Amino acid sequence: MEELVRNAAHSRIITTNEMTENYEHLAGKIHCWVISSLVEKAAYECAFKHTDLPCTTVSIDSFIFHSPLNVGQNLTLFASVNFVNQNSVIVGIRGETEQKHICTAFLSMVPRNEQNRKNPIPKLVLQTTEDVRRYMEAKIRREASIFSEVTTEQRIAELNIFRALDQVRRDRNVVLGFELTEL
Repeated sequence: MEELVRNAAHSRIITTNEMTENYEHLAGKIHCWVISSLVEKAAYECAFKHTDLPCTTVSIDSFIFHSPLNVGQNLTLFASVNFVNQNSVIVGIRGETEQKHICTAFLSMVPRNEQNRKNPIPKLVLQTTEDVRRYMEAKIRREASIFSEVTTEQRIAELNIFRALDQVRRDRNVVLGFELTEL
């Protein structure tokens, strides 16, 4: 049986949506539920590209609004699969306008086939140090939410790319697509 693998770049998507007055609340800004809905849609599309299966949002692991969004602005969402294991994928999303960072979100998605059963998830090929950083940050967030009392941000601040590369090499769910000489 052929092993399923996908480059991290394969599933990346970029979407842009104009914020109209239909999405405006009483204070003249865009409702957070509109942004949340667009983020979840982008996460679904990104996870679908990686798995080739419909995906369900299992959790919104983190969702931070950095700035308000105004009517007439375009919200651009950048989504990528940052982490995979045997059961799920974690999609990271950055939302921004031409002028500012609007939001950051991380969603856990589970793919299901037509019989609502789990299918094998393609391994994630990490081709750049940025891919490794995203993978390790997602892994740290996941472990912190499940097992650790150490704060996620502390562990990310302490992340060393060379230790991260060693850990990634031992992980059976990813494949490094570059050599250390490229650093």
